[in-house]
Amino acid sequence: MNKGIDEFKKFLTSKEKVIEIFSIGDNFFKLYFYWGVFLSIISFGLLLLPFLFLYFYYRFYFKRSYLYALTDKRIIALIGFVNKKVISVDYKNITDLNIKQNLFERWLKIGNIYVNTAGSTEKELILKNIQHPEEVVRKINEFKYS
Repeated sequence: MNKGIDEFKKFLTSKEKVIEIFSIGDNFFKLYFYWGVFLSIISFGLLLLPFLFLYFYYRFYFKRSYLYALTDKRIIALIGFVNKKVISVDYKNITDLNIKQNLFERWLKIGNIYVNTAGSTEKELILKNIQHPEEVVRKINEFKYS
């Protein structure tokens, strides 16, 4: 859990505690890895080198560009690598949570979590490509109703 905690320390209040830090699930990268291998095979290996470069670049970039923390009071999202955007949603303001998964995402146990808040017509926050999204929603609901 200490991985990435320094990123969030400057956004915490003095009485706030980070419970869990997570990012894009590893299975998200497996999905694109399998597609890349498939495309490399049907292109007789011509796409293998560019694919491997892009795979490792995105694996590094996305893991550091989408960091999420569940604290005892709210969800904090740090989005971006060069240009950072911070989104904070208090549990008490959350009206509903939705999970969106396609067939491959369900198979790999990844999905997007849409966080809706009171007074907003758009999704306040989207937690992208989260490993085991049902468990994360359950944890958020536990904090919300405790």
